[in-house]
Amino acid sequence: MYAFYSRKEIEENRKSYKMMYDTSHHLVKIDHLVDWIFVAQKLSAYYPSQIGRPSKDPVVLVKILMIQYLEGFRSVRFTCKQVQQNATYRWFLGIFTDEKVPDHSTISKFLSQRLKYEAFWEELFHHCLLSIDRDGLITNETWAADETELKANANKLIRVTVTEEKTVEEKAEDLAMINAHRIRHGKKPLPLGLKSFRTAKFILSGIEVMHMIKKGQLALRDKSVQNQVKFIHQLFGMAA
Repeated sequence: MYAFYSRKEIEENRKSYKMMYDTSHHLVKIDHLVDWIFVAQKLSAYYPSQIGRPSKDPVVLVKILMIQYLEGFRSVRFTCKQVQQNATYRWFLGIFTDEKVPDHSTISKFLSQRLKYEAFWEELFHHCLLSIDRDGLITNETWAADETELKANANKLIRVTVTEEKTVEEKAEDLAMINAHRIRHGKKPLPLGLKSFRTAKFILSGIEVMHMIKKGQLALRDKSVQNQVKFIHQLFGMAA
């Protein structure tokens, strides 16, 4: 059986939220502009039976769906949880403070079993469109646009390797400080004249590898000189 809140009942329920809801919220502004009587009249056609238990106010269900769309919530279930704890949303619905928000399954059945098709939404859209047109907010002009569809260059399997060679500017004071540190730890000082980052990298890496070989830290099956030379060549891409 079709049942809905009268305007008087909604105003009485909203008095409980007087100091709780956000008066500047866009839903509050929308509520003053939408003709909810028109919405209720259109929804009454989907409740032809005059017997049985009173239904949930279908206008409230439509408002919950509006909240989901306008706030960008991911699902009806999540929307109902947000409405349950948000005073501005509850004010928008016009329900009393201790009244339970309709369950998400009720809204799903309302869409699938009551409305079924898009006729109601089209009528509501055209009604809002005519209201906007009466206020002079629509310009009767024709606009034409052309477009070209391009395939997105977003293939994750294609990768471009960019090799960038950097030149390292040597400072005598930095090299002196490094060499002093190396000498204190029993290491040979670094030579001067490292012209590029690549050269410095190879020299320093080669020195570290020679120390590893000297200390026996390389786990090579064949510890011959030729195999060690081959290992260094594969590791750094250079002849030892």
